[in-house]
Amino acid sequence: MFRLEDLVVIARTTLLDVYRIQQSTFHHLKTIRTSTIWEVVDCRPMPDLLRLVIISPEGVETLDFEHQTLASSAEDVTKWTQRGVAKIPPPHEDDGYMLMTAPWYSLRVAANGMRASWISVASGSTEFASPYFMSVTLPMPGDFETNTELSSWSPGTAIDPALWAVPVIDMDESLGLTVFGNCFGELVLYDHCGQPLSACFDPNDFMLNVSNEPVAVSLVPIALSIPFAPQRGMSDEELQSSTARWSKDSIELARPYWQDDWLAMRYFAQSLWSGNPCDWAWILTHAFGFPGEVIPQGYGNNYAECTQTLLFRVGSQYFLHPDNGAFTICPPHRDSEGQIFFPSRIRPLEEVPCTSRTMLTQSMVYKTFSMECWPDSTTPRNRWYEMCDRGGSVDWENLPESAVVADLSEVVWP
Repeated sequence: MFRLEDLVVIARTTLLDVYRIQQSTFHHLKTIRTSTIWEVVDCRPMPDLLRLVIISPEGVETLDFEHQTLASSAEDVTKWTQRGVAKIPPPHEDDGYMLMTAPWYSLRVAANGMRASWISVASGSTEFASPYFMSVTLPMPGDFETNTELSSWSPGTAIDPALWAVPVIDMDESLGLTVFGNCFGELVLYDHCGQPLSACFDPNDFMLNVSNEPVAVSLVPIALSIPFAPQRGMSDEELQSSTARWSKDSIELARPYWQDDWLAMRYFAQSLWSGNPCDWAWILTHAFGFPGEVIPQGYGNNYAECTQTLLFRVGSQYFLHPDNGAFTICPPHRDSEGQIFFPSRIRPLEEVPCTSRTMLTQSMVYKTFSMECWPDSTTPRNRWYEMCDRGGSVDWENLPESAVVADLSEVVWP
């Protein structure tokens, strides 16, 4: 969601919804059809212009919209400009699996709107390359003549912070800085100036402390009192506390197919819904666009196929997710008395389309490169243990061996 003065633009997979804010109320103005959007960020190269920088199947592109174009109530919008600034390299001809993945992700744009950066794992082969940064200069609005400059750089060696570990990235084009942190609590700052930081700017203008005195950071962990998800070895009291909000909706489950005895620990994929990096809860939020807490309501056992299906709620919507299938939105049924219930045989109303293919790429990259943390790897290095040594906390019981990767054959693409 992006804002330009009194307008709000919501970017979806193949369209933009434009709203006007009037007296704290959103009024829908129009829908603008676009090319496929895999990932999007915004910037303001000019005060009255909204620029969306996207990763699409073609590569990195810019979409420029003037305020008057967005504010018009006309549905047929043609007065906006689109330009490709970097083209995604074609996948290896023998790798049909990679044809469905986006080799670029984690798009960022500098505050001045003049440069975009992202992570690439494109290798020209059937395997992911070690993640590396790419960046490109962005043209000024209306400039279709100036060539863009594409560059790439590596974040370091395997002993450096892991760029593959679900990074959070920021950059400052003016200071020549790139910073990223990851799910292991590793943080790194890259200085592209090639000179002391104090020489990159006038400290009197920025009022920053550029003293050479070392900064002391406390290693004492902050107690957040966040309850772990249910795990084996917990006492009955701990299990009850961790599942206190589960299966509390006023619904009836058709038994014996549906069960809601979470204390018995008979739902075997429980560890994949703990909100750990790239597990199913993470994928639901980041790749399918349903942010919010997953509240399990029950699980069904298909003994013939040896699979289980989780019934859960996010916000006001109910979802189903079988072990071997795709996310589906499932409207509850109502009996003659108006009671909400879930029968043993459910025909989902609609499959949930993937809204960010780049997030699935990030999940697959995490799975691929986290193998170095496995004890039987050729160069074992467990970054989770290292985080504990620095004062971090890890939910070991519910931590997947590496990551959960969606079965791309089951994912609904736009």
